[in-house]
Amino acid sequence: MLVAVKPKFQVTIPAKLREQVDLHEGDLMEASAVGDGILFRLKEVVDRHAAIPAGESLSDSEAEPIEDALARIAKQIPESDWDHIPPDLSARHDDYL
Repeated sequence: MLVAVKPKFQVTIPAKLREQVDLHEGDLMEASAVGDGILFRLKEVVDRHAAIPAGESLSDSEAEPIEDALARIAKQIPESDWDHIPPDLSARHDDYL
């Protein structure tokens, strides 16, 4: 579908596309450059203070440290599989979230 870029770089998203992704006026979207285009993804915002029950904290003093958990999980991966794992996924971390 073709859409026109209007003054102030506004674009009207066709109704068919809005319905397919359940997009409504006021929804928040993340925009990112992808190749020679722009990708829009619906996003939800959560108030982290409202999401944490009263009296609880974001940290768990009894939780296993993340480094230890990753090392424990890594030991379960066969040595031969490590050759097929990219050494640094951080460049494309958004693709895996």
